[in-house]
Amino acid sequence: MVIDPLEPVVTAVGHLREAMLSLPGRGGITDVALIGSAGDIYAWIPSRIVDFDAFVFVEKLDSTAGYALQVFEREMRERHHALGVDFELRIIQGAYKPQRRPEDHPIVLAHLGVFDETTYLGESVVKRWGWRKYTCQREPGRLARLSNRKPAAEDLLNGPRGVCEKLADLYCGRTSMIEWILPHFAAALRVFDSGNPIFAEFCHGAAATTARHHARLYGCTEADSLGNCDFFRWYDRCILKTHSLLPLMELKARSRNQGFDDVERSRALAIDFLEAVKHTLSPRV
Repeated sequence: MVIDPLEPVVTAVGHLREAMLSLPGRGGITDVALIGSAGDIYAWIPSRIVDFDAFVFVEKLDSTAGYALQVFEREMRERHHALGVDFELRIIQGAYKPQRRPEDHPIVLAHLGVFDETTYLGESVVKRWGWRKYTCQREPGRLARLSNRKPAAEDLLNGPRGVCEKLADLYCGRTSMIEWILPHFAAALRVFDSGNPIFAEFCHGAAATTARHHARLYGCTEADSLGNCDFFRWYDRCILKTHSLLPLMELKARSRNQGFDDVERSRALAIDFLEAVKHTLSPRV
């Protein structure tokens, strides 16, 4: 009998999903939303490196919620370890994904955003518009309620973490992410340069999220219904034809099992794609 090497990962993700949805009511945690491929909209494809995204809403960003999440992290690490799967919990802003070597165990990253409603409203209008479709456990329409307007092209182009800011990071070969450390949610600045494999995931994420946000500007429902493979082919056919997006998304898909290798190729492709989007969005003189 052939044993599927990803079967422990599937089991581990099932445990994590169940545990995440049971968090409301613990330590000031009021609600949870599973987002991205962790949610119910896009299909999840098992891999050696799993990015499990979720939002956690709390009464206050204080040590009460922080200690509850620390206990949760310890519980999940022990359950994953018993399956031969590594576990990491990060409250980090940005396209972060851990690197793996072939000899390493598979890993599940619980990539969390932790907010009260005030801090959530501090997120960019572009992001909140893209997140409005996800449902929360206790108040299903919370994310839709907290997305108060559709973004304009200027928001995507020049807003926080928009196309121009991402291009500046890509050109200089250095990007920064804020990480909040439990249990007190102390903010720490993490810097990754082009010599770090994690910079490749920044390149992949910069292009992937920009393509979806770009399609949303035109009211295209495909941005909020199609999984990655189908969406990027549709976008390349119907929104903006480039020579860079599809090869870059192939590298992104490959990295889910093989990790990151040719960072400079990812960087060059991301620059080419974002420059094409910038040209499309920039006002004509």
